[in-house]
Amino acid sequence: MTRPFNSPTPYPPPGAGHYGLAPEPGDEPEPVSAWAVVSIAVGVGALVLAFIPFYVSALGAVLGLAGVAMGTVGLLRRRGGSPAPAITGIATSTIAAVVGVVMVFVHTEPAAAPPPALAQQQAQAKEDRSDTETVLSKELDVQVSKYEATGADSAPGRLPVTLTNRLTSARTFSVLVVAFDGTDQLASDTVGATLNAGEQKVETAFSRMKSEFQYGRLKNATFRVLTAFSIPPQ
Repeated sequence: MTRPFNSPTPYPPPGAGHYGLAPEPGDEPEPVSAWAVVSIAVGVGALVLAFIPFYVSALGAVLGLAGVAMGTVGLLRRRGGSPAPAITGIATSTIAAVVGVVMVFVHTEPAAAPPPALAQQQAQAKEDRSDTETVLSKELDVQVSKYEATGADSAPGRLPVTLTNRLTSARTFSVLVVAFDGTDQLASDTVGATLNAGEQKVETAFSRMKSEFQYGRLKNATFRVLTAFSIPPQ
């Protein structure tokens, strides 16, 4: 059947492609899961945070796990589309999670333990330290003399303290002497010395107090040894 001259060309039917042909099945764009897109975005952000030290890298690791979960959902819910976006999101998020965990452990590594020799010396020193009861009952004689004023009440005086080593070996001693006025504590001072076996030394207490302290209050004070300890000489 011929078409009349100069008659209009009929339009192709709806749904037909170019030149009146139907579209090929592969021409339609493949749908991309929103979960996959979000997974990629979260994975990239998590990877950036994972390289920042301390607690920020921990946040990156958490976001990385979230990105893995989103990418898995996108992979399972894709409707015939390519799995590439979801797999990309899962891979990026997994790397972020691993890097974040590694960075957390690297930057929160506990302080190195002291060398064995130093640790042994510290343990030995602690073991060799004697307490107040042991020092005063077995190791050291302490005699506190009378306080000697040297002038006005604002001027420092001296309190002789005699230390005698009762041991058969050298020892370093430290003694805390406290001045009392009745039940009120006025002041305290520490004297110490390294004494050989049987050696005796006289040390001076209360001669280096603060400038505003009224030394005259010590004239009638009662002096007591409150604490003491000893260690091997260094």
